[in-house]
Amino acid sequence: MLRSKSSRRAICTGRARKLRAIEKCQFLVVPQFRDANGGKLNLGSAGPALNAQQGSAAGADTNDPTYVGERGLRLPGVAGNYASAPDAAALSITGDIAIGAYIQPDDFTPSALQAIVGKYVAVGDQRSYYIALNSAGTLALAISTDGTAGNTTFDNSSMALTALPQWVAVTLDVSATTSRFWTSIDPPSTPRAVISWTELGVGNTSQPGSIFDSAADLEIGSIGAGASSLFAGIVKRAFVISGGLTDAAAFDAPLYEQAGGTTSFTEDSSSAATVTISQSGSDPARIVDGPMDILADDDYFEVANQAKTLNLFHDPRVTADIGGTGNNNYKFGVGSGAVADAETVVRADAPFGPNVAFWTQTSRVTGWNILQHRVEHVTPFDTADDYCFSWCYRVISGTPDYKVRVSESSSATPVVTAGYPTSGTVPVTDGEWHRAYFTAIPNVDGTAAAADEYFGLISNSDGAWSMELDGFMAEKGVTTPSAYVDGDQQNGRWTGTAHVSTSESRAAMDALIDSSFMALFAGRTYDTTPAAAERLFAKGRSGGAVWGIQSDVADATPQGVFSDGVATLLPASPAVSAGTAHVLALVRDIGADDVTGFTNGAAGTPVTDTTTVTIAIDDPASIGARLGAGADLFTNGEHHGSAFRNCHDGPAPNDAEVEAASRQLAAMTGRYF
Repeated sequence: MLRSKSSRRAICTGRARKLRAIEKCQFLVVPQFRDANGGKLNLGSAGPALNAQQGSAAGADTNDPTYVGERGLRLPGVAGNYASAPDAAALSITGDIAIGAYIQPDDFTPSALQAIVGKYVAVGDQRSYYIALNSAGTLALAISTDGTAGNTTFDNSSMALTALPQWVAVTLDVSATTSRFWTSIDPPSTPRAVISWTELGVGNTSQPGSIFDSAADLEIGSIGAGASSLFAGIVKRAFVISGGLTDAAAFDAPLYEQAGGTTSFTEDSSSAATVTISQSGSDPARIVDGPMDILADDDYFEVANQAKTLNLFHDPRVTADIGGTGNNNYKFGVGSGAVADAETVVRADAPFGPNVAFWTQTSRVTGWNILQHRVEHVTPFDTADDYCFSWCYRVISGTPDYKVRVSESSSATPVVTAGYPTSGTVPVTDGEWHRAYFTAIPNVDGTAAAADEYFGLISNSDGAWSMELDGFMAEKGVTTPSAYVDGDQQNGRWTGTAHVSTSESRAAMDALIDSSFMALFAGRTYDTTPAAAERLFAKGRSGGAVWGIQSDVADATPQGVFSDGVATLLPASPAVSAGTAHVLALVRDIGADDVTGFTNGAAGTPVTDTTTVTIAIDDPASIGARLGAGADLFTNGEHHGSAFRNCHDGPAPNDAEVEAASRQLAAMTGRYF
């Protein structure tokens, strides 16, 4: 926004004020808080109206991201995605063997065999051993005595697995030619030698008396060098033992302990083998280090555009008297009082004019008394939508009889009158704050370009009474009011003799002309230089009003997008690394007249805010796309959380607050920087 630079971010940073970080966000979602359809529950102050739907419909569809909540190696069941360790003497076991893993398959009765751990490559007849989950839900063991398919024996457990995360293991006693199958529900962190195993059915006594020593690598989640029998799900830990279940391991890989983004690590046995994670495609094998939504190909979340609150009055208060004979009409502006037909100050972000509160305390006389506010005709209401009008009030003394007036005229007779109550005394206790509301279509003449609208409280009470009002509010497209956000609200009731409003616009995710804001995206990308721009978190469309965070097509630096016309790319935030978790932020500061990008709390170079009109966007907000599946899809990454804080009339978050909010968002899913 073009304005004088009377304040800069450095000034804001130096203020000694309490950090207002993630808890001030109207929109806040993290992967683990989900609805029945897998959408994300909004934990922010705007409530369920801003829940994030997954995909293009409430039910399951191809645009749904994949939620993963368990730590470990997540395998998509696609060729080229597996973990491996090189062939070594310790793994060239020809006698007694124990093979096991802690698994959480996507499907315990898969359509085809899924390998868990083994050394088994058909090319060149390099078959040795592997264990697998088969379509019946039972464990399978394959043993080859000479590397050929003809001399390979397959055996299955006599019982199926229970469909829950668990240890699975198979032991082979070559001298007794006996195989046995085992399970345990002990945690994956349990020392292997003390795991409490339960036998799964009855063993098989017709097994081979030896195992071929192949040159194949040890694989987790596949056989055939990542080409066959592909496992889909989570593997938390895997081991191979020359001997029985309590003997020393030849290989022991605690996959659940590895950091997110890890592609290579050293396993825990004395062999100290290097484990390599092979990745392929847009949903690659990955270490899951906390709750996440996997965004691949055309996956995204969508947040419906919120019905906009057109106005909220709040302090500083404007004092006015209602009195006189007949109908005295008052229009309110900033000042110490109200004068009939005074100039109305109209805010660009809402048609109701200035954010003020008013109160009355004087004697009344016979006839209608009107306290009203004018809405300029340059911001007309739509004829097709209901509007819900609500207000906070308390009676200081007396028993006023009141209604609410909606009119396109300042004349004495209201064109539309409604309210609660419509007659009788106000059912309140003196001094307590209450709220009332009604629904109406203001454009009574049926035209979109209507004359000025007048909204007010009218009273037909005689005698002395006094009423105080705060938070007169109008909302489009709703029939009951949204929760009134206020510093001392208690389930819709206001308390306290020194009432100070901290009300916020309910159009929580629109960047209004006089509103600073902060948008946050926490996640991880596996392609920092995509072929085309990818929107991570955005609202609006290119060529129109838009705010958003996106990946850059040239290098590893994310960008902000913020415009009231043709989208403008902001200078890049500090760079990110492929596979590394990060929190990106976009902050608009109307005091400093700039927009800044952040990576993990570190600020990029601020740029001047050149917007001149309200960025009030009717489009939904999207995570992982722009306008749903329409464009700029985030095709190879993870979503760890998103948040949006609209500061309205308050100052923008300073650098310390942005860093604090970024750390808090990351920590909500167990990640830290």
